Amino acid sequence: MTIYHIVCVMSEIKTIEDLVDFFGGDTALAEFLGTTQSAVAQWKIRGQIAAGWHLRLLAELRRRDKQVSPAVFGLSDDEASGLFPVKRPLASRRASVGV
Repeated sequence: MTIYHIVCVMSEIKTIEDLVDFFGGDTALAEFLGTTQSAVAQWKIRGQIAAGWHLRLLAELRRRDKQVSPAVFGLSDDEASGLFPVKRPLASRRASVGV
């Protein structure tokens, strides 16, 4: 996967692998969080991010204006209501702003 693909094409982070790639790989994400590369690698192996990192990751993704699926954090849409923006079809969004 190229940097272009990661930054420009990927519209929503849908998996832990997408999340790690967005931050530049296991080592880069580990350095950003102040943890080890092996800890981040274990998230991918287990298919689960350690709960202590959820809020920090979500806050950074929001700061970077990046959309992320609640499933990345092991949440259903119902469990994540209020934490994640509601996804509406483009036509609905245009209607709400009078376009």
